[in-house]
Amino acid sequence: MKDIMNMKDKYNIKVNPPELNSEQISKHQDFDSLFAKFQESTKSLPEEKGNKNTPLYAISSPKLPSWMLKYGIGSIVAIAASVLIIFMLEHMIDSVDGGIPTTQIEEQLALLAPIADVQKSYSHMIVNLAEKGETLEYHSGSKIIVPPSAFVDEQGITVVGKVEIQYREFNDHVDMFLAGVPKELDKHQNLQSVGMMEIKGFQNGKPVYLGMDKTLDVELKGKIIADFPTSDLDVFVYSKQKDNWIYSADDQVEIIAELAEDKNIINHSLSDAEILAKVETSMSISKPDKPINVGIPENMQVFNFQINKADFPALAQYDEDIEFIVDKTKVDDAVFEIEWNSMDIKEKAKNVFELALSRVENEEKIIAKYEIYPAISATEVAKKAYIKEYEEYKTKLQQWQNDVDATVAQMKLDLENIVQPKWTGIINRFTIHRFGLWNCGKTVEMESEHLINARFVNQIGDAIAINQLFITNKNNQLYYSIPNSENSADASIKYDDEAKNILWALTEENELLVANTKDTDREEEKFTFRLHSAGIINSEEDVRKLLTF
Repeated sequence: MKDIMNMKDKYNIKVNPPELNSEQISKHQDFDSLFAKFQESTKSLPEEKGNKNTPLYAISSPKLPSWMLKYGIGSIVAIAASVLIIFMLEHMIDSVDGGIPTTQIEEQLALLAPIADVQKSYSHMIVNLAEKGETLEYHSGSKIIVPPSAFVDEQGITVVGKVEIQYREFNDHVDMFLAGVPKELDKHQNLQSVGMMEIKGFQNGKPVYLGMDKTLDVELKGKIIADFPTSDLDVFVYSKQKDNWIYSADDQVEIIAELAEDKNIINHSLSDAEILAKVETSMSISKPDKPINVGIPENMQVFNFQINKADFPALAQYDEDIEFIVDKTKVDDAVFEIEWNSMDIKEKAKNVFELALSRVENEEKIIAKYEIYPAISATEVAKKAYIKEYEEYKTKLQQWQNDVDATVAQMKLDLENIVQPKWTGIINRFTIHRFGLWNCGKTVEMESEHLINARFVNQIGDAIAINQLFITNKNNQLYYSIPNSENSADASIKYDDEAKNILWALTEENELLVANTKDTDREEEKFTFRLHSAGIINSEEDVRKLLTF
């Protein structure tokens, strides 16, 4: 039996052999000869040990005519050989593309941006011939080295032709926040990041994946504070299935250059007035709006005209009967006597509008523009409402001014005492085995003594229900989030009070609130964070003004 089994090692299966000619086919059609060889081989089958009269296999079957046995066996041998060859060919074909990337398909990542209309966009780079590979370069100087035939589709078939690579880098906590990068404290590990990137691949709008035996080499450019240790940095990949960051490899870091000074620190030569102006500008989005006084001032002229509020969304906040007033010195009576062909109103600032009137005279178009303001009739109800709103406004304005003063004082102190940090450029070199979210950094633990009881209030001290809290710790270059599943004004959080922090939150309605941590009330183990509304966020620049140290 041993000899029979070893015969498999001597098979020589050839793919696409040359076609046989007619002479070769005829040569192998001698079934009489084949049958004779078969009968001869059956005589030499080994006998079972200990009993020479007992064959190795005892097969019982009806007796067949000799002609059927002769030609039937030949057919069976030929069929068996064909089946064997087909099986071997199919096995070889199945192994060509390396299998379906099931785990990669399951790990397709879609980050959920907290502010849907404001997030960092992808850069679109093209691998022109996927079968040949290519080196792609991002505008930061980072590189992605794509080897030949690196991509497969969801069937595991190798992709050829053009492949689109969607790529973006996250350089700071603002980038990560706007993209919705998972950084939940304790659950996702508290990762200190020196470089993070997200990468995807598509062909004709459909996702592609890395072949099972393929990888991409990445050279991710980043920066670290001078003398920052790089020997303990690692590479992590985010797993959507496990909802966690998974260690992949050690980070191979190359120091490349000393960078310019941090632009976020104000020049030491600024005067007090310039510092105040910069602070007021950066905090202007949170400055409270003065309520509209009731009645018509003596120096104002009333505009009475019918408008369709559907045509002017900016006026939707006002009552149905809208009156506007204009400075009497800016308008004359002739304006009210002329028949105007068209009218347009645009909002210039809070409670300030521009009225544009136009008409055609002697085939010439004439346009008159006026700055107008909404007016509220001086009814008793309106007077009482205004008094209440004005008192609230004064409280909010005083709190805002206190925030400005505290920020100015701290900034002056920083300029006097803080040595300007120097930054060093680095290249993080690592290999990725799938598309997704990758981070270069290390795990930093927040010790148990940093656990505090926090309460969140607005500028006048009323409690605010918080859905999710975000914290940046500048001392350790940390960014993390803390969900508040109870959606309440109280929470137990990890917070290093001795570090420089920025703390902000999202309400259940997705309103962005920012705390001035210098104005935090501390009573024994209770921290009360006073949050102010950031208003309507329309751009990344708005967010950076609020969340940059």
